[in-house]
Amino acid sequence: MLMVAGGPLSTDHLYQEIKDYPGRIMAVDSGAVPLLRMGVKPDVLLGDFDSLPAADLEKLMRDGVRFIRFPSEKDQTDLELALEWAAGQGIREVRVWGALGGRLDHTLANVGLLLKGARLGLTVWLVDPCHEVRVFEKYLRLKARPGWAVSLIPLFTATGVLTRGLKYPLNRETLHFSEGRGIHNCFAADEAEISVEEGMVLLVHFAEMLDQTADDVR
Repeated sequence: MLMVAGGPLSTDHLYQEIKDYPGRIMAVDSGAVPLLRMGVKPDVLLGDFDSLPAADLEKLMRDGVRFIRFPSEKDQTDLELALEWAAGQGIREVRVWGALGGRLDHTLANVGLLLKGARLGLTVWLVDPCHEVRVFEKYLRLKARPGWAVSLIPLFTATGVLTRGLKYPLNRETLHFSEGRGIHNCFAADEAEISVEEGMVLLVHFAEMLDQTADDVR
């Protein structure tokens, strides 16, 4: 499933994502705005709708979009509720746009939601034009992309970290959140394999030439 949250994003890149990963689309509150701008109708709209313009809300209602509404005064963010809903529907993988950048507190909270997604049995990717971010434990295989690299950040200690297919190998090493040992590694093969004996690791797959000036990042 593709989710579109309310943070900064590029509609050109989002449109390409929709073409590359066809399937159900959920708008999380004001994440509906860029979809409407592109002429894309979401399958589901979830949130308290406090940040969605009334005219857009009315249009989506006329178009028959499924609504899942929550009160504005609540203890969870709209994205957290969206992930819970997806897990309850039996969905196993979610790619989220509009969850990186913008306010730092929102970005950090969204990264934290990767851990909740894992507990719910979801593989959650936070995506923008230059980043793909997820958490994993035990094992991960990742295909190389031209011009992209990878960083491994433990949450908060990971032991027995072993990599294959990366330029700077880790050989059953211990990574600590307070150290930069896993930052910025390059692919040395068509794919990389990463295994962890114990602990959770944040994978940041990123374009080495960061360029987020494309079209209309909002």
